[in-house]
Amino acid sequence: MADDSNPVAGQAQRSLKDEIEELKRARVLEAATKLFLSHGYVGTSLDAVAQLAGVHKPVIYNHFGNKADLLATVARRGLCGAFECATALKARSGTPTQRMQAFLRDFARSVIQNRASLAIYFREEMQLPEDSVESQSLLRAEFDAIVTEVIQEGVRTGEFSVKDTSLATLGIGGLMTWMFLWYKPTGRLSEDEVVDCMADLGLQMILRTRADAAQ
Repeated sequence: MADDSNPVAGQAQRSLKDEIEELKRARVLEAATKLFLSHGYVGTSLDAVAQLAGVHKPVIYNHFGNKADLLATVARRGLCGAFECATALKARSGTPTQRMQAFLRDFARSVIQNRASLAIYFREEMQLPEDSVESQSLLRAEFDAIVTEVIQEGVRTGEFSVKDTSLATLGIGGLMTWMFLWYKPTGRLSEDEVVDCMADLGLQMILRTRADAAQ
């Protein structure tokens, strides 16, 4: 029970309680991600999530409501990571080439770090609640709009040579996002090497070449 006569002590108790609840929430998300990835949405029960997370089942309902909401939260993590990269791109200063290069590195890193959530999102999209599908579609649309705007700026400055900027954005998005299918931490290249290679490939898709300049 909080000590009402001591506001500082009461605040400390509430802060500790919040930290504990946040830890429980994180453990539930980690457990759900593992189970959705290995057994699929249909094959995963909340009892199994609770057992793996080491929490009581009511904890899940306190934080997520139901299994569909839990799936939506897990799936959203990958998209949010990509969207954060786009918002950083929008705020970043420099030439379009410099901004896109930094963005592509951030994007590649985000996909690697969130590959499990992205795999779940694409595999279980039909299981997501309607409101979640709508909100995530808005995220993807805003992401595309930001990236397209920077590519258009690069075309205007002569740094990029792109016939269709919207299509170029989709191409870059596909190049990076589908890394979740093939990236392996134990692969031939280190994470940093993969990030560098993928950023270079993405940039080469839009950079103006000597052949372009000669036309």
